[in-house]
Amino acid sequence: MRLLEQVVDKAIGRRHGRLLVAVSGGADSVALLHVLLRLRKDCIVAHCNFHLRGEESDRDERHVVDLCASHGVELLVKHFDVAAYCARHKVSVEMACRDLRYEWFRQLMADRECSRIAVAHNSDDNVETMLLNLFRGTGIDGLAAMAVDNGEILRPLLGVTRRQIEEYLRECGIEYVVDSTNLESDYRRNFVRNELLPMIETRWPGARSALARTRQNLEGARRFYRAKVDEMLTCCDNVDFLPNEIVADAPDKVTLLHEFLKRHGISDEIAVEMADSWASSEGIGKRWLTAEAEIVLDREGFRLLPEGQVAAEPTLKIERLAMTDRLMMQIRSDRSQSVCYLPADEIDETKFEENYRLRRPMRGDRIAPIGMKGSSLVSDVLKDAKLTIPERRNYFLLEQVSTGEIIWMPGLKRSRHALVSPTDVAVYRISLDKI
Repeated sequence: MRLLEQVVDKAIGRRHGRLLVAVSGGADSVALLHVLLRLRKDCIVAHCNFHLRGEESDRDERHVVDLCASHGVELLVKHFDVAAYCARHKVSVEMACRDLRYEWFRQLMADRECSRIAVAHNSDDNVETMLLNLFRGTGIDGLAAMAVDNGEILRPLLGVTRRQIEEYLRECGIEYVVDSTNLESDYRRNFVRNELLPMIETRWPGARSALARTRQNLEGARRFYRAKVDEMLTCCDNVDFLPNEIVADAPDKVTLLHEFLKRHGISDEIAVEMADSWASSEGIGKRWLTAEAEIVLDREGFRLLPEGQVAAEPTLKIERLAMTDRLMMQIRSDRSQSVCYLPADEIDETKFEENYRLRRPMRGDRIAPIGMKGSSLVSDVLKDAKLTIPERRNYFLLEQVSTGEIIWMPGLKRSRHALVSPTDVAVYRISLDKI
């Protein structure tokens, strides 16, 4: 049995069940699929076509189609509009591709009853991930990088290098495609791969292998660290309360607070402030708001406040008004933001839901307020308005479906998009039954 087959066989172990294998057509994923088939694993292949490289993207798809056909493997292909997703969610191309593919993979995993999503990350990828996380600022989880199996995603090739994978493909006479953008250094990962690591190896030969060993050591340290943290936190009878005696026993109180509250979006700065307040005699009664929780320090410890009831979606009230000079003056002078005016010729009242929709804010949402050149994060607007966590959780805004623009934050901000004009024959006056 060749090295790759031994590594993959050990990574999978006695795990049975169908695997959803992500195959791009490149060397790593083609090698992974070939090894899994050699090991007689039950596989379904998923291929994403993001249409970012023109004919080359279609070439990759054809290669995967031919590959699966030659082995009699079921193949599922999905085409994505990455540009539209980037515009809608205000994220980079890299993040959009990741979000899109894993959302689809998870859906396929559930629909086709697969035990894992198998991807072809290798040892070199893990070293690159460790360095990228290091440059961003990270903890032990980020430095330990990717795990072979996290319960959802299986990475059987983490024990081999990219060079070993290419040698395996040459020995077996297996063809694969090359993504030309991997040779460019525009993306951060490509810069680390193509320029930074080769430069480091001119001074420290074998740096990749040393970094890989460091990552493995950190993985062991992470498991030990996680066991200790779990041991301390399982002493809490209530998952929403951290008693003083456990905080007092912690070797590092900031780390303990971060671990206890990280599911609620706590930042490092807040964790430091909370630890300082705990050590101070004046800290009792202090409160903190995070993106998803409200925490209070009382005489017994740190306590998460009840979330409260989730409000139902409010009802929109739509009135059609004839445009007049007086109405235009009223619209311009209204600073309350309790109503929103839209041009009547832009929407049909009977088809309002096809053009606009109410929804709760999502991470990364932005609004372009009237009187401002740029845009603001919706989360910042809510924070500046000093809304409580329950109020933020129950807040709704108005989105233009066709553009993804946030048109109106009731009671707070009106976007400079879809504004009315004195030349409009009529306008729609939009209000909520509650704000």
